[in-house]
Amino acid sequence: MITRRLRPIGWVAGVAGAALSFYLVSLQVAAERAALESVEHRIAVTQRDIRRLETEFSARASLRQLEEYNNEVLALAAPKVGQYVPSGVQLAAYAPDAGGDIGQPVASTALASAEAAPPPANRPTFRPAVVQDARTDGAPVIPAVKAPPLIQTVAMIEPAPAPMAKPKAQAKPARTPVVQKVALLDDASIGEIARAAAKEAKGR
Repeated sequence: MITRRLRPIGWVAGVAGAALSFYLVSLQVAAERAALESVEHRIAVTQRDIRRLETEFSARASLRQLEEYNNEVLALAAPKVGQYVPSGVQLAAYAPDAGGDIGQPVASTALASAEAAPPPANRPTFRPAVVQDARTDGAPVIPAVKAPPLIQTVAMIEPAPAPMAKPKAQAKPARTPVVQKVALLDDASIGEIARAAAKEAKGR
């Protein structure tokens, strides 16, 4: 009977031990995961620092080339005192031991006088001309005479009548050739003509 009563207690203790072991395992896994994330973060930071240092080393290695490029192309230079104050005396005036307020220059600027300078003696003076109205004087006012309008006569040119077209000459009908019969010479007459021509040629 004692074993039957202790059996539930054993089950409860076993289940509690298993749950506790599972909880401890999960805590260990979470701790390992956090450590792994921190390691990955440190690796990323280290890689970034390595890249920055490599860039700095490469820049320092090519410093002479950059200086030559600056002198030839960019012409950049560090700011100097002469860009802000003209001399060292004015720079010393800004010192707190001088007793003056910082930001106020020692040299005082003279204000220009508002009085206008007198004009030179040789400079000519211009006065506006006064035009008197004619109606204020005693002379009578003569009304303006309107000129009569000019009338110009324009001669109308009538168009000349167009010349009549000449009648075209009618072409005459072509004449039909008349065939005339010519008597041909016989052989005897041709021979006589040839002999006479030969005699004349010999006589010449």
